[in-house]
Amino acid sequence: MKLQRYGTGVKGYGFSGMQKDDEGKFCAAKDVEALESENAALHAECDRLTAMLGPQRVLEAHDVREGGFYFWTTNPEKGWEAIMRVIERKHGFRFSGDEWDGSNYGLYGYFIGPIRFPEVQG
Repeated sequence: MKLQRYGTGVKGYGFSGMQKDDEGKFCAAKDVEALESENAALHAECDRLTAMLGPQRVLEAHDVREGGFYFWTTNPEKGWEAIMRVIERKHGFRFSGDEWDGSNYGLYGYFIGPIRFPEVQG
């Protein structure tokens, strides 16, 4: 519901502390203030999440210094092929699948990340 402020009320009608919504119905000013407060909190949360999506640069394999999930490709000009999980092992960073097949391959290709996931409150 979209709310409009009309000062302290409508002159001559004694609706002090009331405001009209977009349908012309009156609502209590305290309800308007609560909705505006909630709206401000939602805007702040949106700003926080948007900041997490800040610009990131393309990393070569030797530039990866943190475990996590990354966009990955062998050729950035052809697009991003997958989201890969990178983990830290005793011999450096590896794709997470390397721990299962016993291979000792290091990272190769290009990466963007690590991808930051939003916090979830339960």
